Amino acid sequence: MEEHGARGHESVERGAKAVTNEIREIVLRHFDDFNSHNTTRLLAGLRSDVEWATGQDLISGAAQVEEIFDDGLWDLSPSLHPEFLVIEGHRAAVRCRESIVIDGSECEFQIAIFFEIRDGLIASVKVYREGSADLPS
Repeated sequence: MEEHGARGHESVERGAKAVTNEIREIVLRHFDDFNSHNTTRLLAGLRSDVEWATGQDLISGAAQVEEIFDDGLWDLSPSLHPEFLVIEGHRAAVRCRESIVIDGSECEFQIAIFFEIRDGLIASVKVYREGSADLPS
């Protein structure tokens, strides 16, 4: 009986590791899509009813999120560089360094991004930028 219980515990651990690996892949793919400045690929990783919060903005739905990932954003040459990633269940927290170009000068910020994943897609994103989540004007 103990042996069966040990195997059952190992099965649960393997299942948890599989979920963790899936969440890690989804989040890292999101960063790759963002860094490639490919709006189509980035949106493909989001649920149609995604909730996106950054700064003072709360955006609902992939169609509205698409509006912020436009040429104006990509003209800033943004890139995200994950420094560490913590996963618990279907949620992930990432601290990363963001690089953007404003008025010809490269700026870097520390940001924290919190993801919730459902059905293999990003369902919720909350972005906190060092000092403020709003970009300087």
